[in-house]
Amino acid sequence: MIRFLVLLWCALLAAPLSAQQADAPIQQIMQDYGDMLAKPSRKTIGPAIDALTDSGLPEAQTVFEKWQSKEMWRSKETGLFVYAEEIDKKTLRIFDFADGTDLGEVPDKDWRQLKPNSGVRGLIGAALVTFQLKAPDPATRARALDAIGRDPKETHLASLRAVLPEETDATLQERMSRTERILTIAFAEDPSEKISAIRGFQGDLGVDVRAALNPLIATALDVSDTAPEGADIAQILTPGSAELSEADAYDLLVQKGLAPPIATASDIRDVLGHIPKLSGISCNLLSPQSMLDSFDALNLPDHPPLAPLIPTLL
Repeated sequence: MIRFLVLLWCALLAAPLSAQQADAPIQQIMQDYGDMLAKPSRKTIGPAIDALTDSGLPEAQTVFEKWQSKEMWRSKETGLFVYAEEIDKKTLRIFDFADGTDLGEVPDKDWRQLKPNSGVRGLIGAALVTFQLKAPDPATRARALDAIGRDPKETHLASLRAVLPEETDATLQERMSRTERILTIAFAEDPSEKISAIRGFQGDLGVDVRAALNPLIATALDVSDTAPEGADIAQILTPGSAELSEADAYDLLVQKGLAPPIATASDIRDVLGHIPKLSGISCNLLSPQSMLDSFDALNLPDHPPLAPLIPTLL
């Protein structure tokens, strides 16, 4: 009798899973990217997120929400995904992603909880914005725009363009249009789209507009032995000119790993102070010229000749 009751109890625990829609479209997508979802990284999870977002399935939003909040679990036996509530330390109440059906209570030892890291959660959050922009509640759509404004992503641009023609609230439509133009300036690949968006802000001195335009006029100092083709070069600087001293030019070479750091007087003293005489090389620590000549004569690796640098070194 005891054995019969144990078997009956096991059967009851397993029974709810038989009601899960393993062939539901949302589950099939998750199965296609099962390993990627189970062990995600910011660099590799993109295709899975795109597949869920592009599916058009409303339950994809539930997947993102439960995944982001670490409420998504995967069966160790079947590989099927569910979301769950923890009843106690050993028991879960699980639900079907397809239609939210309560599948009952199961022992958690048979399931693995999925815990995406902060980087993956950020990508999930960006995907959720797409669904929130389509929400029936205007307040939800407004919050989605707020989220985009705080942390704009390249993926938001396509989402905004998709929902903008369908927006019925005049105030939200104006906000969406403005945000779409700002994201176009930041992320569009077509220069003509960027130019059109910039012209649309003519006379607008808003902080958000200035923040979008600033990167377009920013310059960065770089070094190359030949002028790079196709680069947007504002000016070519010559070492020793008024715009770029020789010292600053050499520092730039050091930063780029194209030249070794210049040894300072202190560096030389540290080395030569322990080598008063080596291979017939005399060293007078009180004479800058002697110090430099001695240092050069040692032929230490990773250092250029120092004698020519006396004016800037000592």
